[in-house]
Amino acid sequence: MASPDAFGAIYASDIVSGFDIYKPEKMNDLFMRYGDQGASYFGLIRSLGFEKSVALDTYGHYEEKRTHEIFKSANAESAPGAGVDMVLQLHADSLEGSGSTAKYYPRVFDSVMFANEVVGYIVSIAWNSTVFDVTVRPYDVLDDIGALDAGEEIIIYSSAFSEGSGQPESAIRGTWEYTNTAQIIKETVGFTGSEMVNQTWFNVTSKGQKIPAYYFLGQIDLDFRMQLKIDGALLFSKKVTNTGAVDANMPTL
Repeated sequence: MASPDAFGAIYASDIVSGFDIYKPEKMNDLFMRYGDQGASYFGLIRSLGFEKSVALDTYGHYEEKRTHEIFKSANAESAPGAGVDMVLQLHADSLEGSGSTAKYYPRVFDSVMFANEVVGYIVSIAWNSTVFDVTVRPYDVLDDIGALDAGEEIIIYSSAFSEGSGQPESAIRGTWEYTNTAQIIKETVGFTGSEMVNQTWFNVTSKGQKIPAYYFLGQIDLDFRMQLKIDGALLFSKKVTNTGAVDANMPTL
């Protein structure tokens, strides 16, 4: 009988190892290493009513001004001496508007206190062609108002008038108006048809949130990033006035 030209053999690829059939020991929880990354805080901002729907792309609000104010000295001033008047200029922060028509809170006969606790009253407030001069006289002839620093705050704590002196000028309680323009925010999450048929190992996050499909985490991330951008815009954005910050893909806000 002739010898066979070929013979059967078991190939290595046909050998099944016991290690290949064992299930990997991995938890099916996806641990949220960084927690919710502030998502609960975003919800707080919304629950407090800081996010509102608007019907137009421009909107605004009003904020009340202070019922009572301090005022500041614009420049450094030398000590006038005991019983001597101090003439100081109103700081720009203490003015609303500019020029001789600017509004301010201090009034003649207001009682004021300085940092060294010397008290006095406002004798006059006058426009001197560039700034408002405020003349303050100490109540006690032995008191020296002392030197002032630029930007130093002066407290209005009371007022005093002589009998039959009439009424002071009225103080106006107004509002500030703030306006802004809606901001276009975009975010993207992408899926492929082949990837959507794959099943992930994870069933739930460490927060107890179920993962019904692989793309569910992408949707969560999308919501997170959109909420982050919305809250960031509400908290920190400014109206765009710099034309250099606007390009063809970014409309003027």
